[in-house]
Amino acid sequence: MARAFQKLPLEINQAIAGFIEADSDLVAFAFICRETNNAIDADNCSFWRRRFLGCFTGVVGDTNFDMKDRYKERRSILRKGATFKLGGRMLEKQCLGLIQDLLLEAHGTSSGIINEIGLPVCLNFNVVEKFVLNNDLIYGLFKSSHRLPNDKISKKDGRPHPLLTTIQLMLTPFILSPDHLSTTWSADYSQKAVYESPAKQPVITGRNKDRVNVEWLLHVINFFKGHLTREEETTLFESYSDLTRQELPRMWNEQLDNKPKKLPKSWIGTYTFIERGEEYILRRSEPGDKILVDRCSPEEHGEHLPTMEVEYPEESLEWWPKFFEAQLHSHDIPFTKNKANPTTASSCYQPKPMRFEVTGMDIEGYNGSGYTTPLPPQNDIPGWQRFTMMKYFRDEEGRFDHDAMWAYEGVVFPGAQIIAGRWWAPETGTPEEEIYSGPFIMWNVTDPKSSK
Repeated sequence: MARAFQKLPLEINQAIAGFIEADSDLVAFAFICRETNNAIDADNCSFWRRRFLGCFTGVVGDTNFDMKDRYKERRSILRKGATFKLGGRMLEKQCLGLIQDLLLEAHGTSSGIINEIGLPVCLNFNVVEKFVLNNDLIYGLFKSSHRLPNDKISKKDGRPHPLLTTIQLMLTPFILSPDHLSTTWSADYSQKAVYESPAKQPVITGRNKDRVNVEWLLHVINFFKGHLTREEETTLFESYSDLTRQELPRMWNEQLDNKPKKLPKSWIGTYTFIERGEEYILRRSEPGDKILVDRCSPEEHGEHLPTMEVEYPEESLEWWPKFFEAQLHSHDIPFTKNKANPTTASSCYQPKPMRFEVTGMDIEGYNGSGYTTPLPPQNDIPGWQRFTMMKYFRDEEGRFDHDAMWAYEGVVFPGAQIIAGRWWAPETGTPEEEIYSGPFIMWNVTDPKSSK
């Protein structure tokens, strides 16, 4: 057999190697003879560039030798995989580090492929999705650690590694995908978490109000996963199943950065609520002691999930009632100093909020006004934004109804494809720990063709 390959030109042996999918088969091919080995490693390692770019998104500036080393390292980590518990063990850390790199490099260069709904295909996302299918990175969400954020826990139980929970949150489109149905673990903990008061579980935390409450948001996603993907819940499954592929939650389509990013135009979402008295009891109960029936939109009001259309006014709007600001604190700008050098001007993070206006359909047509404010990177991942909005209704003559308003605070996930957080009744004088509230989620459904 070796003689046959020895007679072939280098280019033909390289072409043959290009058709070999399994890495183990590629190794066997390289060991046939010197000519097959040269096809892999000679010619300035050009084969490894093609091999790498056939699997992963390219990184500007990488040499062929860089790609060879990165390919081998990545494939080794992916092949080993990991059983995810708290994210602190060696194999877990290796996998999380790789997934983080894949997400940060996603869309760094174009694959040149467009999918069925008109979005660019990202090879890194394909790798991550395959990893998700073969490991329990999201299938085991809250299976090992389900304690609520800020709960006192023993050292034995431990707290999930921040990078684990951050990556899980960024993989929300996979968690909510009908293609990745799995058990919803710790539903009782998630239900209690999403109805907690903002005093106990704020959306944004930290001394400078610039840290995303990732664990709480994960409970929001886990909570809605149960309602959207579990037919047994008899709440949102039917409405969610009726959505087209274009209307399902999706990954982002541009490389992540920390530049201010406008929200896409069209959104679908939902929210849930329980009665005030039920919420009072739930907040004072242990998880599992009181499992209450969530009321959902559209379960209460029709077949279709609520919609939202976002517009950014061309001119600055001065209309922003004091009551809105008193509830939402949209102009409370995060101010983060660089601990290494807190005195320099460049070390301060002072983002500018962007004003938007909303029209949408829920029980009836509604309006909304709000702001998005960039947040600093979370666990070295950029692109997060704070979302604040006052939802209100107008009467038949177009007048503002002061008795029908709902406040929203949430987080725009990196890539501006998903928003999740809390709604509440904006009542003057109500202590923060007694505010009537619940969870919401929205995702981008803008037609890629119309957004160009």
